[in-house]
Amino acid sequence: MNLEDVQILRRGFLLLFSVAIFALFAVSAGRPFFSGSREIVTAAGWFLIIVCILGRTWCSLYIGGKKISQLVTAGPYSVCRNPLYFFSILGSAGVGMQTGSLLLGLSVALSVAAVFHIVVQREERALLDLHGPSYADYLRAVPRLIPDLSLWKGRTDGQYDSRLVRRTFFDASIFLIAIPYQIAIRYLQLHDILPVLLRLP
Repeated sequence: MNLEDVQILRRGFLLLFSVAIFALFAVSAGRPFFSGSREIVTAAGWFLIIVCILGRTWCSLYIGGKKISQLVTAGPYSVCRNPLYFFSILGSAGVGMQTGSLLLGLSVALSVAAVFHIVVQREERALLDLHGPSYADYLRAVPRLIPDLSLWKGRTDGQYDSRLVRRTFFDASIFLIAIPYQIAIRYLQLHDILPVLLRLP
């Protein structure tokens, strides 16, 4: 399976998963409405979504358009082999936390991480075939998903594709949909239009 096929697989998995999660949000709720703890969880979720958007945009300064053609090992890719996925997992936790449930935020993040684990394994095999020993050395030196900041190495060329950076920023901003969506769900649940079938801590 080549990298393009892996990316199609990843998008398909995530689309199906997103539909399932948003359907779950519609019939579940976290802590009671307007409670202090709920607002803290929700605000923390907003923060994670913003970190996700900015983090993914930052990654695009380094990898924009290069993932297949060359091995990128500088910037966020010097501390983690898959920083785009790392930031997406944080954003997924933030999306889940919009329900006011810390447990749901963690569950969504772990589910997305499981999907990425499958995708990453396939990507690594494809990149090994493409880049050979240089990628094998990179595999050994840099952690797969959890950043090791002690490995930081900045870029030297200072070049990036502003069009791809903008596209990544707008693509990542899709995570923001969770905020108005969950506000609408809250309103419908408060007015007994939507039932709460599942109450989560």
